[in-house]
Amino acid sequence: MEQFYSRNHSVYGIEVLLKTLHTLKTMNHYVLTKKIIEIIGIIFDRQPSKSPLFVNSTTLKLCLDIIISIVEHSHPGVFAAALKMTKTFLRKEHMLRPVPVSNLKTILQKMTGKVQIFVCETELFEKQKSKTEVSDVSSMYCEAMLAASRLVVNCKKDPSTCMSAFLAPDAVDNNGSTIESLGEQVVTILSQNTICLAVSLLDDKDSPDHCCLLFQLLSSLQNLNQEEHKNIISQLTCGGLLSKAVNIRCSLRDSYTILQHVDPCLLTWCLLLYQEENKDDTCPGELEISIDNIFVRLDEVANYLTHSCMSKDTVFLYSFLLYHCYKNDDM
Repeated sequence: MEQFYSRNHSVYGIEVLLKTLHTLKTMNHYVLTKKIIEIIGIIFDRQPSKSPLFVNSTTLKLCLDIIISIVEHSHPGVFAAALKMTKTFLRKEHMLRPVPVSNLKTILQKMTGKVQIFVCETELFEKQKSKTEVSDVSSMYCEAMLAASRLVVNCKKDPSTCMSAFLAPDAVDNNGSTIESLGEQVVTILSQNTICLAVSLLDDKDSPDHCCLLFQLLSSLQNLNQEEHKNIISQLTCGGLLSKAVNIRCSLRDSYTILQHVDPCLLTWCLLLYQEENKDDTCPGELEISIDNIFVRLDEVANYLTHSCMSKDTVFLYSFLLYHCYKNDDM
């Protein structure tokens, strides 16, 4: 059924599935509800960017109302599926004009509140929900917030997102203030909730995927608000995450796709630390040149600092990293 609907959604339309899900949400049929949510998520994900997903505001409103209700679902499996569906929905191409900012803000607020409750409940009642489910839900929530931040960035680049498709004078937002308010909410959630949750995922397991997710979130925060990004970097450094990030990076030497996200963010991290103590000095080129030469864990690098295979630039970078780690009791 999943493959059939995902291949033929242009014939049957998304509306049928949405109406079915609307009916099911009042029942306790968790398996079927989860399956339909997953199918809708696949349709959202595979929809070509040039093909409109919603042909009218009625269908979009139905979808928004359903997402608002299911991102607070009490069943862990349904909730995780709802987060994944939300992640695939949060694309500029899926939105009619003007972008329904108030609905989107409600979705982000509700799913953030629910994930906090879910994580806390799981810690208190581990027998009822497994740790694996906590990791899956937390990870999917972080990915949904990453999608939300990208949506904001894309909307800011396109003034038409604030304008009514029907050119109704009262629906035009020439200043983009509604998109700005959505961006402010995303920044608040990223800095106060999402990044902390991503860090907790790394605390449980040094997963390359979770590391990549954290750096993507940090990069998105930087795109939205550089000052808040700087504050978060400072908090993470003081919290002892720098050495963990560097050591995980060492295990990713052959993972080029992940390093595309990790290295630029790690470089920004180093530059911010340098500027924090040397406000009037230009950042040394050694930091940028040698960032891709991180190949030894910080707790093992002492044996390599005088080794002939390590360039002066790399020695400078490692000395810089060690200084900041020891300074923050991170070693």
